[in-house]
Amino acid sequence: MSLEKSGKAFKAILKQSPNLSNNLNWQPGSLVRITGICTVIYDDSRTEMGVLQPQSFQILLRSPDDFVLIKPPPWWTAKHIILLLGLVAAGSVTITGVVVLLARRRIHEQARRSAMAENEFAAILAERNRLAREIHDTLAQGLTATAVQLQLVEKHSAGASETMIDHLSLSQKMVRSSLQEARNSIWNMRSQVLETGDLAAALKNILEHVADKDEVETILQVTGRARRLSPVIENNFLRIGQEAITNAVKHARAKHIKLTLNFGGKQLSLTVVDDGCGFDPANPPPSEGGFGLVGMQERALELKGELKVRTVPNQGTEIHLRVPLSGE
Repeated sequence: MSLEKSGKAFKAILKQSPNLSNNLNWQPGSLVRITGICTVIYDDSRTEMGVLQPQSFQILLRSPDDFVLIKPPPWWTAKHIILLLGLVAAGSVTITGVVVLLARRRIHEQARRSAMAENEFAAILAERNRLAREIHDTLAQGLTATAVQLQLVEKHSAGASETMIDHLSLSQKMVRSSLQEARNSIWNMRSQVLETGDLAAALKNILEHVADKDEVETILQVTGRARRLSPVIENNFLRIGQEAITNAVKHARAKHIKLTLNFGGKQLSLTVVDDGCGFDPANPPPSEGGFGLVGMQERALELKGELKVRTVPNQGTEIHLRVPLSGE
């Protein structure tokens, strides 16, 4: 067997038992004590001044009893370290794979839920549009026809009593009021302008209607790359813009309204500025549309956005809406 001491390698020989390593069950790296006869090996071909120089030596053992195991080899051998590192690497790869798999499942689940929510909203929007068409084709058309008939009656009511004329005038007012409420309901239920154009076109349509009806100077500025967005975002932006414009005209009595619609890469923003009389943020004006400033805040939160309102008495109001598009 081969042994080593202080960096010197030598051999231990037991002639009676050639399979000493198997009989003693020793392992490389063990610390042993041996007892035997030391034999020095010389190199006959190299001598210095007639003196033989030792080349190496070996120990001759008498019996297996001359071989005593003091300490087995340490467990932290190179082989075991490599094995342990391999196990750690395999475990790390396995854990990483599990984490990636769970992350993908979570992303797929979020995408599935987002698609379900989008489909649900689209279905609700489609049903609201259907009801709006039903109201327009039945109730609104019927009220319009009734108003026309009352006008004809009033036209041919010469010689009628004053009481009948008063009742006829009151009926006309009631029909016109009901027709206006029906039209408001249709507007609140569907966004006709979004069916034929994008968000910028829809806001422009509202501003043109306000400019023609209330003699207000309006400006629409679109920046960034204009594009179609999800129905949820477009519908809520349109409602908030509509409410801001209505409040500026009806409550603030503004004469100039400017809308800025910015299509950013990661966010969409809308700014409405007017030169009206402003209002008290602690006591905002009521809204006939049913949501007002509080509803605008709720719609902004629904989109995970932020709505800021800055108003100065007798100087105007600025409403700024910003919504992220990363999770669109």
